[in-house]
Amino acid sequence: MTEGPITKVTPASAQGAPHDAAMRASIMAFVLLVPLVVLPPLMTNAALGVALLAPLMFVIGMQQGYSPVALQLIAPNEIRAQVVAVYFLIAQICAIGFGPTAIALVTDYVFHRDDALRWSMAIVGGACCSLALVILVWGRPAYLASVRRARQWLGRRGD
Repeated sequence: MTEGPITKVTPASAQGAPHDAAMRASIMAFVLLVPLVVLPPLMTNAALGVALLAPLMFVIGMQQGYSPVALQLIAPNEIRAQVVAVYFLIAQICAIGFGPTAIALVTDYVFHRDDALRWSMAIVGGACCSLALVILVWGRPAYLASVRRARQWLGRRGD
């Protein structure tokens, strides 16, 4: 048993831990991401905009670590690596393929002027992160059900 002023970890308390901790942490990361994605392009001071990129990159990195953990909790052991690889492939295609295109489309067809690029970046980034947050919150009950099914499945296998 390990005890400290903040944590107490024992086999009994580990079993009572929330099974959707990675999903909840991802939701918290997206709560932080929404303002952190919107604010940097809107800064009129370049130094302040660049300074805001540090917490933005930290929270993005944080969220990128939670996703594979959440997927591994519901995937069978034999295909965990493939599930995570497919997730990262789809996420990168969406981020790298659709992100810049969406920003260009908003700049060209909503604002009709090139100097509105910063507003387009804020709108697209804020909308995408807000949509992801809504999807995560909405999908959390189904994710919990999947975790329970996976734990039952693993219990029958004896792993």
